[in-house]
Amino acid sequence: MAEGPALDRVASEGLRGTPEQVAESLSRLAETGASHITIMLSPVNASNLDRFGVIINALNQKHR
Repeated sequence: MAEGPALDRVASEGLRGTPEQVAESLSRLAETGASHITIMLSPVNASNLDRFGVIINALNQKHR
């Protein structure tokens, strides 16, 4: 199970930044042992869903 100050910060503050920055943060979480995450978009709209799609694509390219 992932632990540590970085995970505590993410749990309390969430992830913010460009899609590339968020993808990098998610990659680091996976490297520390996180195997599941909960995603909450605010607001939930087409624009934010599109931005999250960019994040997923970046993660898929990095972890091929």
